[in-house]
Amino acid sequence: MSNRTEKTNDRQQIIELINATYGWQDMQQWSRLEQNFVKHPYFDNQSLSGEAPAVVTNTSLISNMKRELTAYFYATKHFVRNLAVKVSGNRAKATTSVEKSHFVLDRSERYVWKVFGTYEFELVKKGGDWKIARMIFTLKDQSLRPVGSPA
Repeated sequence: MSNRTEKTNDRQQIIELINATYGWQDMQQWSRLEQNFVKHPYFDNQSLSGEAPAVVTNTSLISNMKRELTAYFYATKHFVRNLAVKVSGNRAKATTSVEKSHFVLDRSERYVWKVFGTYEFELVKKGGDWKIARMIFTLKDQSLRPVGSPA
């Protein structure tokens, strides 16, 4: 296989991995999500949550995601835009713009909390599979509106 074909295949695998990471969060497929990360990924969500960035176990990362997303929201939906990937051997970087819609039920009223930002990923290829080693979110904007209201 040529180096160019291999990079194309790697890029496609990374795109599928990142899209699956968002999709499995939305579908609450927590056990499937854990396999997308190295054992000790670096996670930075500070611009949204205020929590300090840290290296955590993939198990605790997914457990925390599950707890936060299911405790406050009855559904989520990620919209991915401008996904760019650069592969260099067994390492890669990816960036994407994302709109995250979080659906909230409060006193019989439904709201959507929209979060706009970018993710930066660093990935490593281990045993033929790409894994997320770093995931950094940068908040750009957010809004909270009743479901069904104009944007």
